[in-house]
Amino acid sequence: MGKNKEKKQFQLTDKKSCIIYLYKIITSSEICIDTLKRYNIETEKTLKKYKENDLIPIEVYQDICHKTYNVMEYILNLLGDAQTSSISYFKYRSLI
Repeated sequence: MGKNKEKKQFQLTDKKSCIIYLYKIITSSEICIDTLKRYNIETEKTLKKYKENDLIPIEVYQDICHKTYNVMEYILNLLGDAQTSSISYFKYRSLI
């Protein structure tokens, strides 16, 4: 367990490490936003299939919700999580 925790830790000891840390936050956020955009396009296509129906099957609805929720949760953790063991913009700001 100690090694896994060490891998998640990133020491902000100098300007270079701060830049790398912030770059990681930005690129991870960008990947999440791109994923969310892709999910939204998929959702639009899926909903068009059910346009004529009054109801969307629960399995389809749950799949849409779970995919988007997971990405949004990751973005929120990435930007606002106060844990010291994971990368987050909140931690970055408090350390800087």
